Amino acid sequence: MFMYTEHEDTSGMLNEEQLAIQQAKMYAEDLSKLYESEKSKRALLELTNTELLIKKEQLEQEMNERKLAESKIREQAMLIDIAKEAIIVCDLDGKVIFWNKGAERIYGFGQDEIIGYDYKLFGTNDYADVFPEAKRTVVKSGEWQGQSRHTRRDKREIDVDSNWTLMLDDNNKPKSILILNSDITEKKKAEAKEFRSQRTEILGQLAGGIAHDLNNILNPIMMATYLLKMTTKDEHGLDLLSKIDSNVTRAADLVKQVLTFARGAEGKQTILQAKHLIKDLAQMIETTFPKSIFLKTNLPTDLNIVRGDPTQLHQVLLNLSINARDAMPNGGDLTIKAKNTTIDKTLSSKFPGSKPGSYIQISVSDTGTGISIENQKKIFDPFFTSKEIGKGTGLGLSIVETIVKNHRGFIDLVSEEGQGTCFKIYIPATIGNVDIQVESQLPVPLGHGELILVADDEAAVREITCESLKAHGYKTISASDGFEAHNLYSKNISKIDILLIDLLMPVMDGAAAIKAITKLNPNVEIIVISGQSKGRATIKKLGLDEDRFLQKPFTIEELLIALDNILHKDQQR
Repeated sequence: MFMYTEHEDTSGMLNEEQLAIQQAKMYAEDLSKLYESEKSKRALLELTNTELLIKKEQLEQEMNERKLAESKIREQAMLIDIAKEAIIVCDLDGKVIFWNKGAERIYGFGQDEIIGYDYKLFGTNDYADVFPEAKRTVVKSGEWQGQSRHTRRDKREIDVDSNWTLMLDDNNKPKSILILNSDITEKKKAEAKEFRSQRTEILGQLAGGIAHDLNNILNPIMMATYLLKMTTKDEHGLDLLSKIDSNVTRAADLVKQVLTFARGAEGKQTILQAKHLIKDLAQMIETTFPKSIFLKTNLPTDLNIVRGDPTQLHQVLLNLSINARDAMPNGGDLTIKAKNTTIDKTLSSKFPGSKPGSYIQISVSDTGTGISIENQKKIFDPFFTSKEIGKGTGLGLSIVETIVKNHRGFIDLVSEEGQGTCFKIYIPATIGNVDIQVESQLPVPLGHGELILVADDEAAVREITCESLKAHGYKTISASDGFEAHNLYSKNISKIDILLIDLLMPVMDGAAAIKAITKLNPNVEIIVISGQSKGRATIKKLGLDEDRFLQKPFTIEELLIALDNILHKDQQR
C-alpha cells in the first residue's frame, strides 16, 4: 500500500512546478523563435516586394525610353521621307544602299527598284566626268558640293544641286557617302528668265538711245525726199527719190520694231484683214526670194478680222518667211496658210497668258532642215541663233514673240530635223459687225500763213522741218533749245499759233520748256516730237492728249495733218 508522507508530498509538488516552469519556458522560447521566424519572413517578404517594385519601375522606365526612342526613329524616318530633297546613301563603289521618298519623287524610281544599282546611271553623259572627281574630293576632304544634270525615269533631264558627305565607321574609316540632291530645274529656268529680262532691259536702254539718234537722222531725209519729189520733174530722178523714200520708211519701221522688242512698245492697232497682209507679203516674196523657193498660199474668203498693228504683223510674217528661206539653201516649199479656229481650255493652258476663244491661225511652214529639240528650247531667246556668224543677230524670233504677245496671241512651233518647220501664229479674232476704215487719198492740208515755233536741237531736223512747213503755206521761227524757245515764245506770244517742240534738248529740255510756256499761256497749242517711244508717257504727265505727240521719223503728211487737226478743230466739230 502506497503511503503518503509530508516530505514526499513536498518534493513531488516541487518537481511538478519545476517541470511546468520548464515547459512554459520551452514554450515561450518556441513562441519567441516562431515570432522571430515570422518576423524575418515578413521582413524578407517586405524586402522582396520593394525590390520587385524597384525592378518594375526600372522595367517601366526602360520600356518608356524604348518607346520614346522608337518614336524618334519613326519621326526621323518620316522626316527623311517627307523631305523634298533626295537623300541617298551609296557605298564607296557608288552602289545605292539607301533611297528615300524624296529620291523617288525626283527621279521616278522606287526604293525596291534602285537599291544595289550604280548611282552614276542617273547622270547625263557629262556626268561621267563629274562623279569620279566628286568621289575623290569627298574621300579626301570629307565633303563635295556641285551642280550637274541628271536623267529621270521618264528620260527627262533635270538640273541637280548635290551635297556629298563622307560617312565613317567606328574606326573612323570611310564606309559610305551620304548624298543630298535638290531639283533646281525650275530655279535655273527662273534665273535664266531673269537674266534674259535684265539683258532685254539693257538692250532697251541702248535701243532707246540709238533709236533717238537714228530717228533724228531719218526724219530730215524723209522730209527732204518729199520736198525734192515736189520739185523734180525728171522721171528717173523721181524713181530714185521714191526708192530713197521707200528705204527710209523701211529703216524707220525697223527702228520701231527694235523698240517694240526692247521696250514692249505697242504700235497703233486698228481693225484689219490679215489676208491683205499675207497677199502683200506674197508679192514681195515672189519678187525678192530665190526662184528655187516655191511659195504656196491658202487664204479662205471668210477669214475673220483682227485688231492689230499692220506694220508689226507684217514684220512677224516677214521674219518667219526669211527664216524659212534660210532653212532651205537648196530650195523648197514655203507655205503660208490662214484659217479661223477656236481655242479651248486645254490648248490655252499650254500657253501662259492666252485665253480660250475665237482666233485666226496663220501658219508659215517650210521643207527645210528643221530645228533640233535642244534648239527649240532656246529659239525665242534674245541673241540666240543657229546661223553662221554674221548671218543672223538672234533677234528675229524674239521680236516675233514680243509682237505676237502684244497682240494677245501666242506661237506654236512644230519642227523635226530633216523634215521642216512650221510656226503657227494665233491672234484673237474680232467678231461682230465692224466697219473697216479705208483711208482715202485726200490731198494734204495746207497752211494759211500760221506761225509755227519749231524747237529742236538737231539743226538738220529743225531746218528741214521749217523748209517743209514753208513749202506748205506756214510761217516759221526756230529755237535750238528749251530756254531759247521760252524766250521766243514770250516775245511773240500773240503771234505764235502752235509750238512744235522736241523733248530731248540741252540747257532746258522740252518738258521743262512746256511747263514754263504754259505758265505764260495756259491755252498754248503744242505738238511734241521725239525720237523715243517713251515720249507718249511724258506728254501724259504734262496733261497733253496723245494726238499731240509725233514720234520721229514722221512724214510731212503726218505733220500737216496734226497741225490741221489742231488749227481747225472747231470746224471739225
